[in-house]
Amino acid sequence: MTLLRPEALLALPALVALLLWARHRARRRPRPETTWMLFARALERMPDVPTRRRPVVRDLLRVLPAAVVVLALARPALSDRTPREAVFLVDGTASMGTLAEGISRRARGVAAAKALVSGPFRVVETLDDLEGLATDHARVGEPVVVVTDRQLDVAAGVGFVGVVDRVPNAGITACGVAAGGKLLVRVSGVHLRGPVTLTLGGLEGGEPVTIESVPWRRVFSPALDGVDRVVVGVRTDGDANPADDVVTLTRHRRLTIGFPPGGHDALWRAFHAHPRVDVFRGDGPCDLRIGDGEGAARLRVAPEAGTSPRRVSGPLACEGTSLTGELTLGALHRLDPRDGDAGVVVARVGGEPLVVRRSDGLVLLQDPDTSTWPNHPSFPLLCARMLSWLGLKGGGALVPDGDAVLSEGETAGPWLEAAVSRAPRGADPVERRIFLDGWIYGLAALLALLLLKPRSGGG
Repeated sequence: MTLLRPEALLALPALVALLLWARHRARRRPRPETTWMLFARALERMPDVPTRRRPVVRDLLRVLPAAVVVLALARPALSDRTPREAVFLVDGTASMGTLAEGISRRARGVAAAKALVSGPFRVVETLDDLEGLATDHARVGEPVVVVTDRQLDVAAGVGFVGVVDRVPNAGITACGVAAGGKLLVRVSGVHLRGPVTLTLGGLEGGEPVTIESVPWRRVFSPALDGVDRVVVGVRTDGDANPADDVVTLTRHRRLTIGFPPGGHDALWRAFHAHPRVDVFRGDGPCDLRIGDGEGAARLRVAPEAGTSPRRVSGPLACEGTSLTGELTLGALHRLDPRDGDAGVVVARVGGEPLVVRRSDGLVLLQDPDTSTWPNHPSFPLLCARMLSWLGLKGGGALVPDGDAVLSEGETAGPWLEAAVSRAPRGADPVERRIFLDGWIYGLAALLALLLLKPRSGGG
């Protein structure tokens, strides 16, 4: 136990002396003058009687609460000094997943770092600047160890574990669409024991390709205009890291929808929220045109394409989907009977046509801006369904998936040539304190209640 303010104990002797003196003064109460005059002669004739004294222990107990308060003022605390937690900054790149005898570089590096520290630790895997993060942790007094398979220049006092092995690995280091819309693939490797086999899934006529030496690069024909997904893979004997062996290219198609300079705000908000749609106002080519103008398809909105609006309530029914719900539309139009193209009804409300598909696009027989329908969950879902009714696909580029490695350094190095194991600089232990003054104040109050009771009677 430690005292944060031990100077407070200097008041204890003075307090004890003061309280004892006050107790002594309280015993010597002066007698009334009349009593002395009446019994003075009798007292002189009486023999001496021994004075009854209180035990010293009882006097000390009476000052005990004050002594306990003085002890609490000294701020006593229980202290515990434990080693500071170490930080293992582990390289998060794909190469740290390379297996040697079934154990990854990451696992071997963390095991080596544990041997360098005594006490608790935490593992932080990161793709950020390892040197900078290590310096930041060391600056605040934390012992830090960097675990990687690359050569790094870490600050003085920072521990370092460099993992080394010589195992075969082949991987795809570049994959995408080259000029002319053709597929480009580059393959690299290190410590290979044999040829590498390249496979092309989803590509017409994509026969496996045998690669005798790396690095290797090729542009494949024909163009990928009609292909929405390609899976490129490599395999070789004893490949130690599967993370860089497969790349999936997917065409993320997007649609463009053109709006007039003003109006149709509800449709604008619904299509703008669609993840595959780009909207704009004004003239220009687009996949879908709202109203008149240039576009592959057209969406016409009542009352331009309808007559005789009326109030309709009932269930929503849509072609090719389970989308449903109860709707009330205050101004549902009918198709203009003078228009020869009656079209096909693809959505109804209460049995009445809501959306009609024609040869040039769709007709929406309720103006969303004049009703509360856009607040209903069925409205944005119906807008998304319109794109399917029109068969719009849009355009987009083939892009690799987010898990693709595509890094020459993570597939083929360069990596460390020799293993490194350097301990971090020792850090001051962490001192944890549990303060006891609150408990001691409570004890002083309890003692005061028990020991300093007022006297009953006049003795």
